Amino acid sequence: MKNLSEWLLTNGTGSYAMGSIDRRPHRRYHSLYTQALHPPRDRRVILTAVAVDLKVGQQWMPLWSAHWGSGATGPGPQGLTTFRLEHGIPHYRWDVGAASLTESIWLAPGFEGVVLRYDWQSPMSATLRLVPLLAGRNHHQLGARTPSHVETTSETILVGWNDDVWTIRSQGGVLDPRPDWYHHIWYPEEAWRGYAAHEDLWTPGSFEIPLPAGSAHRHLMLCRPAASSPPERIVDSERQRRAQLSPEARLAEMFVADLAHGSSAVIAGFPWFTDWSRDTFIALPGLSQALPQKDLPNRILTRYFEMPNVPNRWPEGGEGAPGHSADAGLWFVNAATSMAMTGKLQDRRGCLQAVDAVLTDYVLNRIPGVHVDDNGLLDASMPDTALTWMDAALDGKAVTPRPGKAVEIQALWYNALRLRDVLAESLGQGSIYSRLSESIYRSFNHLFPRPNGGLRDTLGTDDQGAERPNQLYAVGLPHPVAHPRYWETTLEATLTHLWRPFGLLSLGPDDRHFRARYGPGLVNRDLSYHQGMAWPYLLGIFFDALERTAWRRHHDHLLSQVQYWLFCHQRQAGLDGVSEILEPNRGIPQGAPFQAWSAAELIRLLGPHWPQSS
Repeated sequence: MKNLSEWLLTNGTGSYAMGSIDRRPHRRYHSLYTQALHPPRDRRVILTAVAVDLKVGQQWMPLWSAHWGSGATGPGPQGLTTFRLEHGIPHYRWDVGAASLTESIWLAPGFEGVVLRYDWQSPMSATLRLVPLLAGRNHHQLGARTPSHVETTSETILVGWNDDVWTIRSQGGVLDPRPDWYHHIWYPEEAWRGYAAHEDLWTPGSFEIPLPAGSAHRHLMLCRPAASSPPERIVDSERQRRAQLSPEARLAEMFVADLAHGSSAVIAGFPWFTDWSRDTFIALPGLSQALPQKDLPNRILTRYFEMPNVPNRWPEGGEGAPGHSADAGLWFVNAATSMAMTGKLQDRRGCLQAVDAVLTDYVLNRIPGVHVDDNGLLDASMPDTALTWMDAALDGKAVTPRPGKAVEIQALWYNALRLRDVLAESLGQGSIYSRLSESIYRSFNHLFPRPNGGLRDTLGTDDQGAERPNQLYAVGLPHPVAHPRYWETTLEATLTHLWRPFGLLSLGPDDRHFRARYGPGLVNRDLSYHQGMAWPYLLGIFFDALERTAWRRHHDHLLSQVQYWLFCHQRQAGLDGVSEILEPNRGIPQGAPFQAWSAAELIRLLGPHWPQSS
């Protein structure tokens, strides 16, 4: 699907609300509230939508709409005229004759649930009818579940799925308890993505709320039964809090989820990602730059101090932490040592111990599929498995496997060893990896440079000549593993073949495997994911590398192109957000509409020049 503009709200636990500017659910993930049962994962769609009808005089008018399996949309909306974000809060407004009704949607930190506020302005009285449509399902899986128990009073519904119990309350409304099913709702974005797209939703009944002539506001609240804060207080407090945040801070906080014992995680992207380690470490500098909470690096990084192996990602259900990766541990070392050296990570000795444990696993070949070669370089190979960030898989096989010695893995490996020794020396301890670092440097500069300029992407495959952005890490990381004589040609190759103002192409357009279109369908999406799509997050390492070369004279011009693109993009896809990927030729946003490392790297680059909120 194209031309889908979406908003996102989160509450700092992994729970979220998400929708489109036309108020229709387009995805299985669109909901007014999805709860992370075990933060930040195990997310359940609780309240998919609310059907809104307005009665003026004797006539009921449907103000809501959905896509239906028949291909139709409806039954409304009548009068829906405007959508706006106010400090990130979505507002829908209906104008019906001389009357107007505005719905706003509120999530807040520390509050499990959602508040819907309805502001009424009219010379006449009316009646508002609200029908909550519930799902109670995993947010990845269609098929609403019938609640295991339901209790009602004149103003309240208590509904639960086993131990997951919720209250729906209205302000000044009367409940008409008529359980029913709304059949054959269709999610067009899921159909385009190649997934099942039909669902039935369950309702416990409807609330009818009188609206007087003049001005009035009313609320509908979904919350835990023990919640005591009135909806007015939640709305007023959140409005004041958001008004004090910058646009980039409001974006950055979407991805941070607070966990037990004072730690935090970074959700890699909404709506379908969980917390991914690689994404976390790349995003951390930008997120820390934007957010007022200066202890964020401590809350995120110390969580990894006791982990024997740094996992690539955590699954949605929380059943362990599988996922092999050649670079997650290296990204941890790079992030932790950098934060420790700049004073943003307080426990420097604890950091060094954790870093040494990670590097020991690499040196002793304990990382699955990864071993240190005789020349010091890291070889990462596992049948049918991608061990780098280019990890798309189709039918259980990697689309871009890159077995052997990947260029960015060597750059991260070299940096991790160098940064570890710098941190150790600052603590009065000795360097232990200088000889290995020197071996890596010599081997890399003997094997990776290409005769025609730039660096090979992977040694050990027939893809060595592929033009990919991974070579930038050999120049742009704090300790470049590439000799300075190769910096200029690496940047020239990247600018010539891969540069777009909205990201770096994952593969040069002259390659026979290049794909310019993303989708439709699962197969087409996976085949193009790392074979041509542009990735905004790679702009970060691109500009880091640019600063080391004579190409830095073009810095301001290139960055102004990025800034102008971002200004337009934030009004196009994920509103005020940054997409995961874009099509290389048409610039159409694809993938997740809100991606943490895309947003964070652009925050790091643009700083005070961040576009104003849409």
